[in-house]
Amino acid sequence: MVCLVHQWIGVEPGIDHDPAVSWDAALLDFRLTQGEMTYPAADQLRAKGVPFAFVTGWDGDVDPQYCDVPVLRKPFSEAALKSCLQMLIDKAPDQGREHEAA
Repeated sequence: MVCLVHQWIGVEPGIDHDPAVSWDAALLDFRLTQGEMTYPAADQLRAKGVPFAFVTGWDGDVDPQYCDVPVLRKPFSEAALKSCLQMLIDKAPDQGREHEAA
């Protein structure tokens, strides 16, 4: 499995800030340090057809419109992370990727 990581601090400017970046899948930290929720980024990913999961240490409920989105609860094992990423990559539309997930 090849994994490239892109990190933001905060929800803005969103996933469109770098048009050269394509997304096979994404992990969104559900609730950021200032209480900011990542729903706007989730909406952008969903609109682009990019599979994603929430990652969180928060024990609250996810908004019902995201009930179909996997949630990886912190702390999680390396095996749980790999399983989640594999599931997301398997759901990603083929965009001419030259690599296969292992």
